Order: sequence, then structure tokens, then C-alpha cells
Amino acid sequence: MAYILKGNQQRVVLSLILFLTGFLIRLFYDANILSPGPFLDYREYIFSTDKNFAAIIIDTTMVGVLLFSTYFIIDFIQKKNTVAIYNILISLVVLIPTILAWSSLNSRAAWISLAISSLFIVIILMFQTKQQGFTKKYAIVFFIFFISVISLALLVRGDMIISKLTSESKTWQAILSMDLENIPKTSIGLRIHMWHYAIQLWLQHPLLGHGLNITHLTSNIPAEMGFKGFANLHNAYLEILARTGLIGLIFYISALFITLKAVFKAYTQHYIPLFLFIFFIEILLIFLFNNVSVGFIFFQHGWQYIVLFGGIAYSYRYAQMKPEGE
Repeated sequence: MAYILKGNQQRVVLSLILFLTGFLIRLFYDANILSPGPFLDYREYIFSTDKNFAAIIIDTTMVGVLLFSTYFIIDFIQKKNTVAIYNILISLVVLIPTILAWSSLNSRAAWISLAISSLFIVIILMFQTKQQGFTKKYAIVFFIFFISVISLALLVRGDMIISKLTSESKTWQAILSMDLENIPKTSIGLRIHMWHYAIQLWLQHPLLGHGLNITHLTSNIPAEMGFKGFANLHNAYLEILARTGLIGLIFYISALFITLKAVFKAYTQHYIPLFLFIFFIEILLIFLFNNVSVGFIFFQHGWQYIVLFGGIAYSYRYAQMKPEGE
């Protein structure tokens, strides 16, 4: 993926447009507008797979559309031309179905990840805008725009979102009181028990782990533990340690490092604009946040996410960048 794109801006933009087009086509299909069926029923499955594996795709699209809509608004404020107006209208047309999809999620991780990553956007804009000839007011533009979008999402599905976020108060009480033995077998509670089991697995083979397939280990867990037969341990970092050990973890960290290095070099040499740079950072943040509670790095859509967005980001390793200071 990286070698095909080679950091060519036209190819990168085309890849992102194709991704967005495929996303919108899938939303149209799931909305059942031309056929009988529920409207965006994403309570259990998204894009024909587990919602925890696929919610990150909607998160990424949401933050991308928010970010570039803000860019178009800024462009209109600066230039006040017709093209900028058209760009804003197109971004809003894309944003509406994306908000509907995001508000339909039944995933706390996806909702919280978007909120935290958007806070990072505001922080980056506050500190980086002067280098791009902008002022800090554009960070405020994004913040106001983000709050408006979230308010619209709450207006559409507020009851469901709030109910989901507040549904495990007893579990949190047990966790905060460090009463780990009596944590209920709820969605969050099961994750705590899984993580404890994952640490035990890793300590058995700390260097090389148990191998990429650990289904035979999770299928033998006593049924009373509550997560017998799960395909993953719901934490990518513990998952990597349990499967590949410390040596495998080094490979993943190395891949992360060389990809980030390529993106930072492209930005510092003014090969990519600020908003595209922020988008790449957001892709990483959403990926890292979601992997705290879902170990989808080995699963659909986890590896697909890495191939697509990791490939786009690393493609700048092959780009012919401008010399420093040019």
C-alpha cells in the first residue's frame, strides 16, 4: 500500500475519497432505504462483523469529516469564494449520515475515543496554527463545530447513548474500590477478568508468547469465569504480549515508530498541510484508544485498518520531500 502510493498527494487523497465512498455506500445499504429492514441497526453488528471491530471505522470517518469540514469553514472565512461554499455543503452532506451512524453505535469505546481524540485536535490546533499562518480562533471554530455535532447526535439518540454510558455503575464501583474478586460479569467486568487472565498467559511465556492463535487457551477457560470461548482478550496490548511476547511487542512498537517518523518528517518539511497531519495523528489516537477495550488488531477490521491507514501514513517514507527550510 505504501509503495504504491509513495506519498503522492493525489493518490493519497484518492485513497481517502475511495474509502469515504465505500463507507457511504455501506451506510446506504445498512439504512435499508430501498428495502425492508431496520434503519442502521448497529446494536450488535456493523458492516457484517462484530460492532467492536467495526466501530473504529465509523469513528475515523467521523473525526475525518469533522476535521476537514472545519478546514473548509476556515477556507471560506479566509477566501469567501464559491468553491469554499461548495466544499462546506459537500462536507455537511457527508457529515449527516456519518452522525446518524455514529449515534447508532452501541459502543462506549467508540464514543469515548472520539471525545478524547477530538480534545487532542483542539490542543494541536492551539499550538500549531501559527506555523501555518492561522490563528488560535480556528481551534475555537473546530471546538464549537464539534460540540454542535455531538449535540445533534444526542438529539437523535441521546437516550440510548446516555443509558449505555451509565449502565454499569456497580461495576465501576467495584473497580474503583479495588474489589476485583467481586466485579460483576458485565461487559466492562468481563474485560477486567480477561485482562487478568491475559497477564497470567503472558507471564507463562514472556518472551515469545503462546503463538498467534490462542483460541485453544480461551476455549478451555472454566465456564464460571464468564468468557469461555472468546476469540480475543479485549485489550490489544495484552493480546500482543500473550500471543507474541515482548519480542513481538518490539516489532509492533518499531512499526509504529517508523510510520510516525515518516509522517512527522513529511509535516516538518511542509510536504503535507496541518489538517492532513492532524488527521494522521487522529487515526493513530483512535486506533490506540479503541484497542484498550477491544483487541481487534488481529481481526477484521483491525488488520484492514492498519493496511489502509498505516500504508497511507508510511507512504511518505518514499515521497520526494522538500529540503529543510524550502
